Amino acid sequence: MVWDAAGRDIARAEIKFDEAVTSWPTGELVQALKNGDIAIYFRGYKANEGIIEADVRSVSAEQLHIIFSRIQALLSGGKRA
Repeated sequence: MVWDAAGRDIARAEIKFDEAVTSWPTGELVQALKNGDIAIYFRGYKANEGIIEADVRSVSAEQLHIIFSRIQALLSGGKRA
């Protein structure tokens, strides 16, 4: 978890990707998540560093599983953006 850089009382989940391992540019992964059957949006301000952030305050366990499954599918050879 990381706190909002602007000082707001918002904690976000931060996910770091090693592009050498995933073979996916992080910005491309963010776009693929947006363009899926279910649009999944992440803050991509640090995508060039392999980092994305998500505000998960109102995300249910079921929604977290959908997000996990979609990322897993993409990293396992899913369709690119």
